[in-house]
Amino acid sequence: MGTPAGRASSSSWVAGLLCGGALAIYCVVVVVPASRHPNTTGFAAYYTAARVLLETPHDLKWVYDNPWFQRRIDAFGFDGVGDIYNIQPPTMSLMFAPIAWMSPGRARLVWIVCSVAFWWLGLTLLAAALALRRGRVDPRLRLAALTSAYVPLADNLHRGQAYALLFFLLCAAIHFALLRNARARWLAGVPLGFMLVLKMAGLWFWPFLLVARRWQIILAAAATALIVAIFAAPAMGGQPWRLYLEQLPRLGSDPVRYVTADQTVTSLTGHLFVFDPRWSPAPAARLRPLAIGLSLMVTMVALVVSARLQRLASEERDARTLSWGLLTALCVSLTPIAESYHYLLVLPAVVIAFWWAARRGASRISWTALILAVLLLITPFRLYGWRPIQAGWLALLAYPRLYGAFALWGWLARALSRYESGPPASMPALGGMTEVGAKASA
Repeated sequence: MGTPAGRASSSSWVAGLLCGGALAIYCVVVVVPASRHPNTTGFAAYYTAARVLLETPHDLKWVYDNPWFQRRIDAFGFDGVGDIYNIQPPTMSLMFAPIAWMSPGRARLVWIVCSVAFWWLGLTLLAAALALRRGRVDPRLRLAALTSAYVPLADNLHRGQAYALLFFLLCAAIHFALLRNARARWLAGVPLGFMLVLKMAGLWFWPFLLVARRWQIILAAAATALIVAIFAAPAMGGQPWRLYLEQLPRLGSDPVRYVTADQTVTSLTGHLFVFDPRWSPAPAARLRPLAIGLSLMVTMVALVVSARLQRLASEERDARTLSWGLLTALCVSLTPIAESYHYLLVLPAVVIAFWWAARRGASRISWTALILAVLLLITPFRLYGWRPIQAGWLALLAYPRLYGAFALWGWLARALSRYESGPPASMPALGGMTEVGAKASA
């Protein structure tokens, strides 16, 4: 039958092979195809903006002119791709500057490899932040195998989007914010500053940092964003920023937000109650004031509840961890526009929730609620993008990611409201994500 040590070694090999096999399959099915096809929206816009910055930086002011920008996309060899720069800061063009000198095909390959690396590095930082111990299999390998099922990651790679980079930056912010050395936590502001200046992402966290009086993090984030903008100013000039600021108000009125591809509160209320011949031709009712009122009410309730529950200033590391999970859960759903790949930024909240459920020995009901929330988050677009459920009240069925994010937020809110410091339960879970409970019971 073998010794216990031998059986443990054998099961370790099996677990490692299963994780490695899952990742190998993921590479073949998702990563390799994504690296071969540069002709996608998202990637085309990033590449074109960076190429303009490198070759004719004085033309960067024209990126907000959609016909002009489309002509540049066509000129750089993207076959049949219609894309826009959208309402993005001029500094977004910096993201692809290191690779825009390459051909689109070669740049795409490099970008997908970098995106996979950002995913891995983000998980590495999360594993360190949560103090996941090395059990039978390296925790990073387990996390990578498990999170490969997270559909927004595949959607990000398929489109060549930038949210793997933002995921890494968010994980870095969480990692630094959870450091035991209080004097070093200001470092969390550096990745938050990069998120802000590159994609105006992570703004949702700023009110809570203000409420918690995390002044050093706020100053570090603002300084980082300002330094990057000043560094880019000689090449870009001031006119792109003026045009960008003129475009910003359109985020609050553009009816493109009402398509079900955007899994946000604004999209749901607008799709149900605002008529637009192109983007929302069959609302349940034509009640624009109701759509605006509901969106504002949900946002304010989530803001107030999160602000009351957050414990970012706590010296108890678990309380800070749950707080970052709580705030991350809604960092996408309450933005004006958020497609599937945006939800990659919610993944740290998923990992934190599973870590806490395993650490504290969650009940079956709690595990079931968490798993259902995650299943909603990973629903493929082909299911909720089905045309028959786009009209009338049936459109309520077309927002699973939005519901999943709020369910996850509710789960973490309950965990944080019931939080009490103390040793974890003696119930190891998730294939040995934490060994603490098992050792305590031994």
